Amino acid sequence: TRAAEMKEQVDGNIKEQRSKILITLSNENQKEYNVSLIGKNVEVLFEDKDGEYYKGHTQNYILVKYKTNEILDNTLRDVEITNAYTEYVEA
Repeated sequence: TRAAEMKEQVDGNIKEQRSKILITLSNENQKEYNVSLIGKNVEVLFEDKDGEYYKGHTQNYILVKYKTNEILDNTLRDVEITNAYTEYVEA
């Protein structure tokens, strides 16, 4: 790209440092949003089972893990969010 040829490039260490700051901020924002879902009912498309948990996604792509013995492959289900983590929520 043209940017690769520009003068006064930002040092690689600074780029890495900035990237880490942005990743940390993104993770904090994601966790905060996921926590805001606790106690709310959300619609989830469940896709597959991982051990005791079915995994699926909400309409806005939040990963949901739901512990059940039911068969939920490719089904929509309303569930209540009970716990929140950075990468997913539990119902």
